[in-house]
Amino acid sequence: MSVETRFIDSAHQQALVTLKKVSEMHFSAVMFEVGHDLIEKNVRHIIVDLLDMVYIPMEGLGTLNSLCQDLSAIKGRLALVCHNANIKMLLRSTTLAKVIEIHDNLDDAMQIHEDQLLQGFMDQLNDEQKFWYLKAVANIIVADGEISPGEIAVAESLFAQIELESHKIAEIQNIFQSLTKVKLEPLRIDKKLGLTMLQTLTLIAIADNSLMSAEENVIRELTHCLGFASTTAEEMINWGSEQLKTAQTHQD
Repeated sequence: MSVETRFIDSAHQQALVTLKKVSEMHFSAVMFEVGHDLIEKNVRHIIVDLLDMVYIPMEGLGTLNSLCQDLSAIKGRLALVCHNANIKMLLRSTTLAKVIEIHDNLDDAMQIHEDQLLQGFMDQLNDEQKFWYLKAVANIIVADGEISPGEIAVAESLFAQIELESHKIAEIQNIFQSLTKVKLEPLRIDKKLGLTMLQTLTLIAIADNSLMSAEENVIRELTHCLGFASTTAEEMINWGSEQLKTAQTHQD
C-alpha cells in the first residue's frame, strides 16, 4: 500500500493524492489522515485518484462526507477520480454525488482544476492587472513563433471573460498577428496573487503539450516583472515540466 501526495499549484493550496493498492479496510483511515493533514497545511482543493480500488465501505463514505464538509467550510472542494464502474455507481446513488466531483479520468479532473483556478484568479484582478495579464498571455503564446490550436482555445476563453476597450483589444491582437512580443513594465500585485498569475501563465505555456526554451525565457521575464527572484522562475518552469510528465504518463 502506498499513498502519494503532491501539490499541483505554486501556492500549495491544491493537491493530488494517488492511492496505490489501498485496501477497503484501510481506506477510511488513510483518507482521514491524509485529508486532515492537507487541510492543516492550508490545502483547499484535493483531487484523489482511486486507481485500482473496486469498493468503498460505508465507513469510507462517511469519512469522505466529513472531509467534504471540512473543505466546504474553507470554500474548498474534493474531487475523486474513479476508474471502477461500481464505485462510480455507488457514489452517484448517494447524496455524496451532490458535494463530491466524480471524474472518469485524471485528465478531466485536472482540467476542471485548471479552469476553476483560472476563473477564480481572474475575478481578483483589477483592470490594469487584467490588461497586463492578457499581454503576458499573448507574449507566452507567440514566444515560439507559432500558435497551436490549444493556445488559441486558451486565448479565446480568456477574452470571453474580460471586457476591454477597443484600443487595448487592438494592441493585443497586434501581438498575435505579428507574432511579436511586447515589452511589459513591472506590475504591482499581491505576492500570493502574483504566484497564481505565474502558475496560470505556465499552464498556458504548456497548453500545446510542450514547453519550449523561448516560452521558458518569457516565464523568466514575467517573473522578474512581477517582482520575484530568478529562483521562482526556475521553480515554475520545473513545475510546468512535471505537469507535462504527469500528463504523458497518464496518456501512456
